[in-house]
Amino acid sequence: MMKLILENWNKYIKEAIVDVPAEKLSDIFDDNGVINEKVVSVIEDAKNKIEKFLQTNYKGFQVTEMFIVGAAVTYQFSPISDIDISVVIPQMTKERKPINEWMETNLIYNNWSVAGSKRPFQFKPLSSNGNYANADAAYDPFTKKWLKKPDFQKAKQEYEKIISDPQSNERQLYIKYEKMIQPSLQRLYSALESDKLQESISNELQNLFKSAFKRYEILKTKRSSSYEQAPEKTGLISQNWGTGNVLYKFLDREGYNEVYEYIKKAIKSNFEIVDQNYLNTLKQMLQKVLASEHGYSVSESKKSPRVIRKLF
Repeated sequence: MMKLILENWNKYIKEAIVDVPAEKLSDIFDDNGVINEKVVSVIEDAKNKIEKFLQTNYKGFQVTEMFIVGAAVTYQFSPISDIDISVVIPQMTKERKPINEWMETNLIYNNWSVAGSKRPFQFKPLSSNGNYANADAAYDPFTKKWLKKPDFQKAKQEYEKIISDPQSNERQLYIKYEKMIQPSLQRLYSALESDKLQESISNELQNLFKSAFKRYEILKTKRSSSYEQAPEKTGLISQNWGTGNVLYKFLDREGYNEVYEYIKKAIKSNFEIVDQNYLNTLKQMLQKVLASEHGYSVSESKKSPRVIRKLF
């Protein structure tokens, strides 16, 4: 069963805050709460590579902090949750994009695997730690200390109040969002059903692609607004629990983000990648999201299998 799960990971939860809270931390920690040294070794190796890269390409730039965030250090995780490592480079401004691209290309490590888990390493550059406002938890792998401790009780409360309660503001807003985005996707699907691709995609179909994606861009703007709220003012664990981000996570769980990313590829290529195979795949993806009822579901079929370790 676990082998099947890992081979079809994208069918399961990928976003931490919509995971049902476990009473234990993820398995990058042992039964005594000590981080696995293999994980630390990977991060140490990455730090050395980053510093050499900066010395060669960005004189004066320094890594001042590296810490683990995300599902791997919280109570909400799945067997394929990333090990997310933030890399603080204070001097970085407009250089963030090329540095991020270098990290994605050069910091490639085998997935860390144990007891059914298969966790990819992911490194992201930041110019500041932001006082860990956008992290539910933060862990220093070098000193082996918590910079921001995970809070199981708070995570459980937030989950019950925001995610699992059908009457929560976020759940109710999500219904409205689905009603807003589905018509443009339905029009696109109907056009694909009735139209066969000739030598090139028609202007009318291109406009339907762009119209559908425009709705998504509006939602992404809403997501960004979540990261402008200070957790100490909202009372939330972190900015991740802001309404806009919760809605974005719901969209991801329900399959919409995958659809929109696929549409985005066509638009970015100026529709050059669009052939009959592409359209057939898109139709299948659209069928899936359009067939679901409005509203976010936390049914058992969508809950993530959980790998658990004893908490220290």
